[in-house]
Amino acid sequence: MNRGTLELNGNWHVADSMITSNNHLLIIDPRVGKKMKRHDTKWIPMPLIMSLAREAGEVIDYEIPVRGNLRNPEFKFKHVILDIVRNIFVKPQLTPYLMRVKHVENTVEKMLALDWEARQVAFSPVEENFVHSIAKFLKHNPGYTIKVLPQVYAEKEKEHIAFFEAKKKYFLATAGRGRKMNEDDSLDIEQLSVKDEAFVCYLNKLAGDSMMFSTLQKCRFAVGDPLVEMHLTQLTERRRKVFLERFAKTGTTDQIKFAAAQTGVPFNGFSRYKIDYNGNVPPQLQKAYEELEQTNKQIPRKKHKGKRWLPKVKGMARKE
Repeated sequence: MNRGTLELNGNWHVADSMITSNNHLLIIDPRVGKKMKRHDTKWIPMPLIMSLAREAGEVIDYEIPVRGNLRNPEFKFKHVILDIVRNIFVKPQLTPYLMRVKHVENTVEKMLALDWEARQVAFSPVEENFVHSIAKFLKHNPGYTIKVLPQVYAEKEKEHIAFFEAKKKYFLATAGRGRKMNEDDSLDIEQLSVKDEAFVCYLNKLAGDSMMFSTLQKCRFAVGDPLVEMHLTQLTERRRKVFLERFAKTGTTDQIKFAAAQTGVPFNGFSRYKIDYNGNVPPQLQKAYEELEQTNKQIPRKKHKGKRWLPKVKGMARKE
């Protein structure tokens, strides 16, 4: 899962080991991310699960009461089962509507921000198309500029850098000893689990400190914080270069202004480039934004309209 908001609320009453509770689970706009391939992970058919669990309004909204003795409580799944049965019969009829909503959401999100997965530098085909559309808009409007605000999820980026560099060091010390790394080697390193027994044993020997409990601590010790910081700086510069290259092809590089980078935890868990059009909104974004507002007022999504995330865009008035 790489998108959405989650709320879990409930009232619990426990007396003499007997529990009576009401629990409300609400997940708004959940979206399935890319399939993760690791040796230590099990395959779970998330698209199928989400098609059954997610309602037509793009929410998972369940009431799950719990009753009985704490040692053997009874979970009441009646509401969950009824929702799943309803989804099986209702959602297929709304498929065109759901596809349209997803398309509009993607248009708005991608034209307002560009997400970077951890250590990612290259664009996906979808991201390439959206960046091209922005460059095309600037070329047709030479007096306009956009402002790019890099939001770096530094801790997550450093974690993935440390894992990769530690696994790379292990690879070069064992299977890759005495030869130059190639693309296949990089892929093998990427897919190597940080829980691999041989790799963990290698880290333990390097650490030599019983007070280092986490794999991340051991990896950062093995490669050193200066190297991690250096790679983070290089990653930031490479992303900037790749982004600007797309605008150089249309001669619109001078219309891009970069703000100082901010660090923190972005709302969706990815480092990102937030794009500000300085009040001059592309027609494609204006149309998609207005359509998204209208879909949020329709019956499948209206119930949770107030809790849905809808960005505020300068130069684009929200219609009530």
